Amino acid sequence: VIARWRGQGIDVVTLTSVLAADNLVTLLSNCAEILLRKAVIVTVSQRIAEHCANKGWQGPLTVARHSGDDALLHAIYEWRSISLRPSGCR
Repeated sequence: VIARWRGQGIDVVTLTSVLAADNLVTLLSNCAEILLRKAVIVTVSQRIAEHCANKGWQGPLTVARHSGDDALLHAIYEWRSISLRPSGCR
């Protein structure tokens, strides 16, 4: 996971719980701060987004409309379509 992330093979992280966020930090160990600080995070609740922000993660935090898979995919799709626009079109 770390090698793929560093090689820019991972561009969005989806989190469905605060525990998942904390476990990701544990899994990534020493690399967590570097990788997660600027990561694009898509969550299913404002509470999870706030937890990530409180951990110092500064990348874009997007909250899906609800906790379903379709809402997560829609939030990722919206982020991608906005992030790929030329800077003058935002």
